[in-house]
This record gives sequence, C-alpha cells and structure tokens, in this order.
Amino acid sequence: AALELAERGLRVALCEKGVIAGEASGRSFGWVDSQFLDPIKMEIIARSKTLWEKMDARIEGDTGYRKQGLVSLLADDEGVAMAQGWLNSVDGMSGVDARLVSGNELQVMAPNSSQTWKAGLYQPSDASVEPTMAAPAIAQGAKKRGAHILQGCAVRGLETSGGKVSAVVTEKGTIACQSVVLAAGAWSP
Repeated sequence: AALELAERGLRVALCEKGVIAGEASGRSFGWVDSQFLDPIKMEIIARSKTLWEKMDARIEGDTGYRKQGLVSLLADDEGVAMAQGWLNSVDGMSGVDARLVSGNELQVMAPNSSQTWKAGLYQPSDASVEPTMAAPAIAQGAKKRGAHILQGCAVRGLETSGGKVSAVVTEKGTIACQSVVLAAGAWSP
C-alpha cells in the first residue's frame, strides 16, 4: 500500500512497531498461488500474480520472486477427486493453468522423493517470494518514491476531528494525516 500510494504522489508514512519483515510479513510461506482456493478469489489472485511478476523491476530490487510452479501432492483417490472437483470449479477462469499430473510424472519432477504419490495438482504459473527479502525490498522501493519508513514506531491510536481522522498517535509522537490504512492484521487493537 505504501509503495502504490507513494507512486501516486501521496505523502506516506509507514509505521512499523518492530522492523520491516520482523513480524507476520517476514514469516509467511511466501506462496503466490491459487490452488484449492475459493473460485470467487481467482480474478484477484490472477491480478496478484501479474503484479508479483513485475515487482522486482518496479522496485528495482530483489523480492526473491521465483515462478517455478507449485505441486500439491495427492496420496489417494480421495485427494485426486478433491483436486478434480476444484479444477472443475475454476475451469476457464483467468490465471488458472492447473492440471493433474500422474504419479509417474511426479517421479520425473521430484526424482529423489522417498514416497510414491497417486497424483499431483500442478500449476505452472504459481510462484513464491522470499518474505524476509520481499517486505524490505518493497519498503525500500516505497522509500525511493518518497515514503517515510518509521521502524520501531508502534501506532498507539488515532485522533479525530469533526468525525474524520486527523492524526496517528505513535510511541514517538503524533503524525497529522487525513487518511489511514491499517495493514497490521485482524489481531491489531
């Protein structure tokens, strides 16, 4: 959000209570995928994949983005049926290029696997990013575009005036503003 807003010419202050990528954004799996997700999300996931493909060039940095595809391994007929059901539910949707691969194909894809699998759900367009690289690189990209990155600066509250946000209260002082984006997650008070 800070990168996008800074690119649009807005004044941005990003307040991070710890360090960039020191919390959940540095601990995620880092998958850019859509396997087994609700079909209603496919359009936004396809957009996300497109944005991630261009992110390193956009920020002139390295997010650890790698488009190598993702395989979900299926041990039995029940898993294969579940995968086929999901494939049927997303058939023809944008950004979905998944297909079932046989156990023999999996042996070629992962020749050193110690287990034999019935099949796999393979999606070549799926990718991964390295979370401990991505968040700092994107923050640096936002900073290059004028965003202020404030680490070790927890937000403690908001001030309002006339029913609208007028400031963010941090542990290091108050920042006057007209808008706030809360990106801290559902656990944030």
